[in-house]
Amino acid sequence: MAKILKIEVTRPKKQIGEIHLSDGRKIETHLESVYKYFLDKGKEIDEETIEHIIDDYDYFALRSYGINLVGRRFYTEKEIRDKLKERAIDYRNVQKVINQLLKYDYINDEIYAEKYIKDAKRIKKHGNIKIKHNLMQKGVDENIISKILADTHEELEDSNWDNIVKLCRKKRKSYIGQEPYKIKQKLYQYLSRRGYVSGEIKKAIEYVESHQD
Repeated sequence: MAKILKIEVTRPKKQIGEIHLSDGRKIETHLESVYKYFLDKGKEIDEETIEHIIDDYDYFALRSYGINLVGRRFYTEKEIRDKLKERAIDYRNVQKVINQLLKYDYINDEIYAEKYIKDAKRIKKHGNIKIKHNLMQKGVDENIISKILADTHEELEDSNWDNIVKLCRKKRKSYIGQEPYKIKQKLYQYLSRRGYVSGEIKKAIEYVESHQD
């Protein structure tokens, strides 16, 4: 048992304090723990309670960090989990924070995937293969990706076609003067790296070749 000599608020904005114990220890704590365990000057606390206070501090610190992250931009569940693990003392608290963020929709891989797919097609002009690969690297389930790609196909079909044709035309200019078969070969390789599938690549190349000024 150790007696509490003083509870000092060290970082008011973050609700962080420090507990000074009679055995010389100073324990950093979240103020929620002070209320949770009815801590006050002169109270004696056992080692089990001290361990709970330390564990709670890890959880509250991770929760604050997680909320701060998702407040700035969208992340996938895997991305948030990886970032929390870098700071966690006890990995069990990582899952507790993840559960809280999922509960209030602060992280939602379906919403993330939909936004990513629309931006990737409209802005970055990526094809489905590259999009799928990138999302899976971010930890999004393959079934979610396939579902969102299918759901947004009709909405983004015109944009997808415009993108591949524009990319094809722009890149073709750098190959002017080369043998026709080499131009087609290089265009195919370029568009493949952008994540487009074989059928739409061939269609785009044929279209561009037949609509030269």
